[in-house]
Amino acid sequence: MGDSVARGIAARHLVGLDGLRGLAAFVVVVHHVGTTIGVDIAPSAIYAVDFFFLLSGFVVARAYEDKIADGRMSAGTFALVRAVRLYPAVLLSLVISAAFHLTGGVADADATGTAYLALFLIPCLSTNMLFPLNPPLWSLLLELIANAGHVAMLTGPDRRRTVAHAAMAAMVGLGALLFAILAYRSIAIGPKPETALGGVARIAFSYGLGVLLYRMRRDGLLRAIDGKVPFLLGVAILTGLLLPQLPHETLLCVIFVLLLSPITLVAGFATPGSAMIDRCCTILGKLSYPLYALHMPILATIGAGGVAPTDGVAAFLFWSVVVLATCGFSYAVAEFYEAPLIAWAKRRLATADMPAASTVGAAQMAGTIR
Repeated sequence: MGDSVARGIAARHLVGLDGLRGLAAFVVVVHHVGTTIGVDIAPSAIYAVDFFFLLSGFVVARAYEDKIADGRMSAGTFALVRAVRLYPAVLLSLVISAAFHLTGGVADADATGTAYLALFLIPCLSTNMLFPLNPPLWSLLLELIANAGHVAMLTGPDRRRTVAHAAMAAMVGLGALLFAILAYRSIAIGPKPETALGGVARIAFSYGLGVLLYRMRRDGLLRAIDGKVPFLLGVAILTGLLLPQLPHETLLCVIFVLLLSPITLVAGFATPGSAMIDRCCTILGKLSYPLYALHMPILATIGAGGVAPTDGVAAFLFWSVVVLATCGFSYAVAEFYEAPLIAWAKRRLATADMPAASTVGAAQMAGTIR
């Protein structure tokens, strides 16, 4: 496929993926409401993180591979772009967590020390979770590690950006993931110190598969089927993660990670075909990352406040309002906190005589997921 055709494919905004990314973040939030109140709600929802890893590989490859491999964007500029995208929400989440600690919410960790570590995405190995003040940060750390490996392959002497290279990387990741599943007897690995290495295998497969799917699409080997049906299939798969405990849970989750998650990604290539759905997808995509990064400190703070009903309809209504309010807050963060910072960074990059970076739009800088 010619470069102009490939760039045309890369330039098309995939609004369906925006909507699916936001839905995946919502699914994770619902699960963590359960952990906040001590109820096992939607146990399979944690595997939406694997969809985030997959989406990250696809989106980062789509937005940056050609620029980096062709020398139009340096590895340093790419790192700066990723930091600008990820760190504002990380910083805000730690501010919320610090406020939570000051109310007495965190009693099992040195909050000051773990906050300093988390600010630089350095895990804490002496606590129950790698990031006790905001547990989802473990996946952001792994994503940055995957980004670094991705860029290293693009800047090497042979510029490894073919379908075959991506297929080999995904196969290696698959082997590592299957070994980790056998070793830990679970696929719910990564957020705790004792399963951290398993988390590396978890992202190696999904991120590598995301890169592979991008390159297959770039080379015309994978095409979208437009219309509502493929998109709604992706919605149905992600919504299925909200089901209660099912028989053979581990097997079903492995099937999701290996098969249903990539099907969901491909379903997101479709154009939903409705202005209202497109608008909803755009909103969901915009709030998805701050929602993922901020929801745990918000839920923990509210849960520790002693104002939440404990059972019955009142509890359901209360936490439903909390989830919706958290979504609204996340959208405001994206619109009035992150977007100005990204715009400022673009201006700084432009004035620093880095034209390739200055062309990176906010949608591309959004990168992942979560």
